[in-house]
Amino acid sequence: MNSHSQRIIASFLIVLTLNLSVGCNYFKVHRFNNPAIETLKIDENDYIIIHMSSGQLYHLDHLAINTDEKIITGIKKKITPEHQQSGSVKLTPHTKYKYKPRISPRGEEVHVYTSKHVLTDGLTLIAFEDISRVEIYDRANGATIAQYFGVAVAIPLLIGVVWLMTSCPFIYTLEGNDYDFRGEIYGGAIAPNLERDDYMPLPHFIPQNETFTMKITNELQERQYTDVAELLLVEHPKGVEVLMDSYGNPYILANPIAPMSAETSSGGDYLAAVTTQDGIAYQFTDEAITNEDFSDLDLTFEANNSASQAKLILNLKNTIWMDYIFERFCALFGDGYDRFSESQKNKDPENKIQWAQDEGIMLEVKMKTKSGWETVDHINMVGPLAARSIVVPIELDCKAGDKVEIRLESGYHFWEVDYAAMDFSENEALKITPLPLLKAVDENGVDVMSDIVRQDGNYLEQPYVGAEAFLTFESLPMQEGHATSLFLHTSGYYEYIRNYAGKPDISELKKFRTPGTFAHFSKSRFSQMAGLKN
Repeated sequence: MNSHSQRIIASFLIVLTLNLSVGCNYFKVHRFNNPAIETLKIDENDYIIIHMSSGQLYHLDHLAINTDEKIITGIKKKITPEHQQSGSVKLTPHTKYKYKPRISPRGEEVHVYTSKHVLTDGLTLIAFEDISRVEIYDRANGATIAQYFGVAVAIPLLIGVVWLMTSCPFIYTLEGNDYDFRGEIYGGAIAPNLERDDYMPLPHFIPQNETFTMKITNELQERQYTDVAELLLVEHPKGVEVLMDSYGNPYILANPIAPMSAETSSGGDYLAAVTTQDGIAYQFTDEAITNEDFSDLDLTFEANNSASQAKLILNLKNTIWMDYIFERFCALFGDGYDRFSESQKNKDPENKIQWAQDEGIMLEVKMKTKSGWETVDHINMVGPLAARSIVVPIELDCKAGDKVEIRLESGYHFWEVDYAAMDFSENEALKITPLPLLKAVDENGVDVMSDIVRQDGNYLEQPYVGAEAFLTFESLPMQEGHATSLFLHTSGYYEYIRNYAGKPDISELKKFRTPGTFAHFSKSRFSQMAGLKN
């Protein structure tokens, strides 16, 4: 088995194992691309849903796996109403993570994606080789996930490790009677001097009774401080998409084009992984030629018209591995972690940001010029639980037919990119309107509007697990002939609550004074867990 195949399998096992360690109370989708189907262990109560590439959906009852002939068989049936309502079958971007308690206590859904099937003698036959993806829709029950795959061999890797996610405040939007998880805000702002603004797109967020309702929650061992939360409405022409960059500037995307190629510097071809937004992502697991602790992806686009500015579009998120390895770094401080954390509040934030860039924690975007690769921007963390679409403006001078080469570079396995495109259409000024905040209350019904209505240093404080803030915004009438897009602007920071035991590992911590050590720490840990090094 070559090292690339080993890494794919290792990543699968490691991420699966890490998923078992997470005890959060929200709906999760565990996705496995090109899995070893013969390792699936199907419980009689599992509900199997087949997804054909044509868009057809059906339930496969009495499923059986024939490892000799490498096929699965079953009886094709109509999907029952309770699973049609689960949110997973609808497959719309804003409902696919919705948790519906109407599903039976054990009845987790297994979704199988295939390009073709054969109907014979009342049975449906699907060959292993035609299955591209399997998704497990579960309610954060690690024991259930373990039953699907033979991962007992992976479990000892993390025995004895107390792992707490290093994330940030969660955002949910009210859709009908349910709150949909949308993602995380101001990721990486882990101290007051790292407070930053965040702009989260909220596609398909529909007003109810002329209002928009959302909530900000603390579901992890953190203290969270949000200075402002405002819902921004951007008016734009119909038929185009609008995304914001990392600084809150909106851009029109009238004609995004796919890359001609998407290759790593070591020669891996990942074009198929990034041309469609389908959950199949490049996870930065090819070693960069210049530094094996980093990984990269080179995208080549052909301009379809003359332009002085191009707009790079990315749908991305951080990996769970990134979350895990940062937690392991913090654990090196042992019972001295609180002292270290307190001391960091007085450090120059520019130095801390530079450290995050040097270690590949922030995703670096480069463009190839006559003088070589030049940095365009660094993308801050967005969290591991939901992908986010952003735009990165690229200043250039090109004509139709010119090639534009972009490099994405990060620490090894810190990011995953599901989709990449570029738009060369002309941008235009867009009107941004903050929607009026009508109401803001916490989990106890206490009014917190004054804490969050403006960016003034007066914070919404959520210092414990279970803290929530419910925000209601007024919907404004839309100008005739126009469309609108919504974005959540927040600013804030958060602090970890940790109770590590033991003395700080001083000898190991001293190594991190050298730039690149954190990336090396991550890569070496990954290789050890994957069995790629002795």
